[in-house]
Amino acid sequence: MLVWNDTLYAYLEHSNEDQQVVQFISSLVLPIVEQMNSEIRWLEIGPGPGTKTCGIAKALAQSKKIDSYSIRLIEPDPVWNESLYHKYPFLLNKGWLFRMSFENYARQESERQDHWQPNFVTCFHVLYEHNLIEEFLLYFKRQEQIGHRLIACIIVESERSDFFQLRQKLQQFGQKQPIPAVVELRNSISKLDLQAREFEINNQYCRIPDNEENIGWLLAFLLGCERETLKNVPEEIRMEASKIINCFLAEKRSRALEVPDVAFTFTIG
Repeated sequence: MLVWNDTLYAYLEHSNEDQQVVQFISSLVLPIVEQMNSEIRWLEIGPGPGTKTCGIAKALAQSKKIDSYSIRLIEPDPVWNESLYHKYPFLLNKGWLFRMSFENYARQESERQDHWQPNFVTCFHVLYEHNLIEEFLLYFKRQEQIGHRLIACIIVESERSDFFQLRQKLQQFGQKQPIPAVVELRNSISKLDLQAREFEINNQYCRIPDNEENIGWLLAFLLGCERETLKNVPEEIRMEASKIINCFLAEKRSRALEVPDVAFTFTIG
């Protein structure tokens, strides 16, 4: 499993991903949500630092067609839990934070006494493992089978992302590149006979300032580790990998990496 708490903050600082994702949800997904129900029950899987969640929550609050919303956040990572509590307490005033895996949450859902059922589900940059993809889509299939209605959006990295291309180049250092999540999702959606629309969020970029520190966090980010852990990687490997990254960046205008995402939207029930 990839872990990059501190490097994710660095990435978000240098990219426009948060703004682009919130804009996509606000312009293309929320209008459908508004048509379904004026009382929104929002389930967010893996909010991480909460930056996108906060932006979408503000859009919900500003909607004239939504009377109220409640939210449930599923986040097993203790670092992100702490961040959510301290930075975005208003989110928790609207609902609950579940410190567990999605698998455990889904297993316990039918046992809860409040019978809270989501009609809006989001999951951004979480589904990068086959088992989690399967579990998540099976949850949608169960909702479909019982006739529950919801709108959902999953966002993952595009195969056209420069991050994907860079990780391909770094495979020689032992960083195995898994099957792209977007391919796994397409296959699983088809296998389960779920209906989904696919969009590319293609105006996203990450501009890398030209200094040693930024190459350091980018290398850690690409290898899927925290910056401190990068010190355990042999120096000759770090230097060779940094050369590859610098050569790649030299071909980019203003050292801006293109990092498009793919969004899948579902209308269940």
